[in-house]
Amino acid sequence: MATVDPTMVRLASPDDEGDLMDMLRLIHDESPLRSASGKPLFFSDAKARALVRNAIGCEGERGLSWVGIIGERGNLKASVGLTIIEPSPFSHETLLDATWNFVRPEWRTTSLFARTLMAFSEKVSDSLGIPLMVKSLGEHAGRKAFYERASKCQPFGAVFLYSALNDSPGA
Repeated sequence: MATVDPTMVRLASPDDEGDLMDMLRLIHDESPLRSASGKPLFFSDAKARALVRNAIGCEGERGLSWVGIIGERGNLKASVGLTIIEPSPFSHETLLDATWNFVRPEWRTTSLFARTLMAFSEKVSDSLGIPLMVKSLGEHAGRKAFYERASKCQPFGAVFLYSALNDSPGA
């Protein structure tokens, strides 16, 4: 099994905007989320572009979000979107939300990129001193097993929570 190296993930830059938009469309196409009528949710180019532009610093300073990517410009293999959120309406405590953690289908033959993105996300969580929240939509059994094996995430329904306080995978 190949070694996970979080340094193979780089922060996205404004030059990656077009490639990231293409990747977000692919993520959306694979999403199991549906409207009440059963149709796929509408993809909002404007909303997705605002998310990307904020995370990659197109408007000057970055917001409270980042995009880590594996691959060169024009050939993105995988990416993770990380955003600081306040998940509870009753608290100002924050979490680092993995808005997406995605590997292009042609690169899913091993879990190396997924494990590398997870290690990168945990490193960011540790450096910020806040827990990381990873959500899983759709097929859960494989993802549940992956997150329990590959990280110190603790299952929380279909949401997985990583904190540096967790001392072992699946603990």
